[in-house]
Amino acid sequence: MALNYQSGGLIQDSNWPMPAFYFQVKIDKFPDALGFQKVTGLEAKTNFVSYSHGNSSQSYDYNIPGRTVFTDVTLEKGIFSGDTDLFQWWKNNLSEAKPSKVQIDLLNEDGDAEMSWVLDNAIPVQITFGELDSQKKGGPAIEKLIIKYSNLEIISLY
Repeated sequence: MALNYQSGGLIQDSNWPMPAFYFQVKIDKFPDALGFQKVTGLEAKTNFVSYSHGNSSQSYDYNIPGRTVFTDVTLEKGIFSGDTDLFQWWKNNLSEAKPSKVQIDLLNEDGDAEMSWVLDNAIPVQITFGELDSQKKGGPAIEKLIIKYSNLEIISLY
């Protein structure tokens, strides 16, 4: 999204939301950005605790913010000959967790990041290789990697 500064204010010169199909994923364990078919599970939810004390004349409970829970993120991509990077990352975390930083960039038409989601302390917890079926026509072989993380940051670059 292009932004213009006029009269000291910020004005958006596009009325369209960014498309969700042009993105890249950076994992600090790998030198280059990785291409994925799909990223799902970018979600955070704050749980609330209801509280009322005996001395209160209030007819309602107080809602106090509790812990924030982050949903597991699933990364999906096609399987390519000789590409075992995600499997090795998962396998290297089996005996001892080695957290990584994962950054998901939403790109503009020039391939530059407009917005990024940063997952701190990301650890791969499950890897799934898609169904192999000789009766099924078309479609690539897919691998899915599920990661847990402890914090989510959003960076808007414009």
